[in-house]
Amino acid sequence: MNIKIPKDIKTFLKPLKDFDYYFVGGFVRDKILKRKIKDIDILVIEDFDKVIKRLYGNPIILNERFKTARYFINGKQVDINVSDSLYTDLKRRDFTINSIAFSRNMELFDPFNGLKDLKKGVIKITNKDSLKDDSLRILRAYRFKYILNFKFSKDTLKSIKENSSLLKDVAKERILNELEMIVESEKGYRIFRDLKNDGILLILFPFLKNSEKFFHKKYRSNYLLNHLINTVEAIDTIINQKGIPSSWKKYYMNYKLDIYLSALFHDFEKPECFKVINGKQTFFNHDILGGDKIKLLLKSQLKISNESEKRISTIIENHMRPHFLLNSKNVTDKGYFKLLRDCGNDFEGVMLVSMADKISSEGVIDTRYIDLYKKTMKIKRKIETKRIEFITGKDIIEKFKLSPGPLIGKLIEKGNLFAIENNISEKEKILNYLEDYLKKL
Repeated sequence: MNIKIPKDIKTFLKPLKDFDYYFVGGFVRDKILKRKIKDIDILVIEDFDKVIKRLYGNPIILNERFKTARYFINGKQVDINVSDSLYTDLKRRDFTINSIAFSRNMELFDPFNGLKDLKKGVIKITNKDSLKDDSLRILRAYRFKYILNFKFSKDTLKSIKENSSLLKDVAKERILNELEMIVESEKGYRIFRDLKNDGILLILFPFLKNSEKFFHKKYRSNYLLNHLINTVEAIDTIINQKGIPSSWKKYYMNYKLDIYLSALFHDFEKPECFKVINGKQTFFNHDILGGDKIKLLLKSQLKISNESEKRISTIIENHMRPHFLLNSKNVTDKGYFKLLRDCGNDFEGVMLVSMADKISSEGVIDTRYIDLYKKTMKIKRKIETKRIEFITGKDIIEKFKLSPGPLIGKLIEKGNLFAIENNISEKEKILNYLEDYLKKL
């Protein structure tokens, strides 16, 4: 067996002709599986500084401890590692499928039978301390499971469960990065169910603990945590449904992890809001309280970006409103427009999670949510037409002697909301309303 090495990589490595070097890691694994190659991993049995001096280019030094240098050759990412021993390097790697090496002469080195595991479709730890050495490998194991459609060996699953508590000590940024990569895989949405079944989900998100045994008779799955996970998986059902708006798919592709986390957390505050009134379970304001509380939790649990924090909070806070609109009679344009205004750029995310919530609760695909979205966007276009015809930034600047800035945009939006709510179009009435508004600021 041998693997084909790109010509430009061979040229790049020519200065190392006197050194022993090997192709290792994911590059070898993916070459054997005939998968698309994203980067190239090379191990050199030599002093790090000597290797760097021989190679052309200015590398990025990634890891001082394990001596890793990254080069970019014609768009290809090449990572150079050094070690005193090939065997030692392969033994410290995470899984046997990543512990296979080929010399530059295409001689195979496979001391941990990784090739056998590749053929069987099995993810197996290279040594008993593999997950202790770096417990983020627990999540990485799931990533390979979904990307490669492999299964865990019994010993590996046992080690995952035994060492899962160590994830508490892993840097939150690393966990976030791994989750982002997992959900990009075709079946990555299943990660949360697997993490629950294997006892890991509540380690990552301890604030979901109250959801695990919280019974709600309206859920098909009876318990809240199951409902939350079913909602995540319903997102995938919607995205693969014919006839959904293309804007929903675009939003999903741009913010996949944020959508899944919004679905996973959308009802997490229900146990805190639970009351029985006239024999009925009620959860008043769980959406609003959840949307507010999740901000601090996301910062502490995942070190998530400000943009993602705001996005997830907005979706959770507003996910009940489509339900209310669909169950109300004689909804005015004002009601639809207020939902759109409050959701802003995350309106598609709110609709996705709201529809997924319905699927999870009742097991039916309710296309009325798509109709609601289309109707709301029609109203938006109507408003935008009115904005052009009846009030502009120039009108506001001239009337109130204001300088261009964010306030002008806010006043335009405020004026148009007033116009649509009161079914008026006269510019003077809109400006008079804004004048009263400015006096109150």
